Amino acid sequence: MYDLYYDNQEDVSPAVPIVIDFAPVIDYRSILNEKGVMVKSVKNNKEIEGGWEVSHGGTRYTFTPGQDLTKNEKYTVLVTRQVKDKAGAHLDHKKPCISG
Repeated sequence: MYDLYYDNQEDVSPAVPIVIDFAPVIDYRSILNEKGVMVKSVKNNKEIEGGWEVSHGGTRYTFTPGQDLTKNEKYTVLVTRQVKDKAGAHLDHKKPCISG
């Protein structure tokens, strides 16, 4: 289970961080090394380069893009089955989430 802040909201400032809260604790390697979560431009489906910061004991992941996001552009955050918890169980689906 996870929650994406600003999911499906319009007019979100490009300066607002992309934050995902997971339950239970996630194996950080599945996000940092295995690209279990990707941020993409809806316009061209290109992956946005950047980095993830892990906090809250491994349940919160904050994405910082390598370059500023573009105002009024839509982005999708894709959480894939590559993401797994500390016990090694994969998420049971992938869910595209739009933020802009």
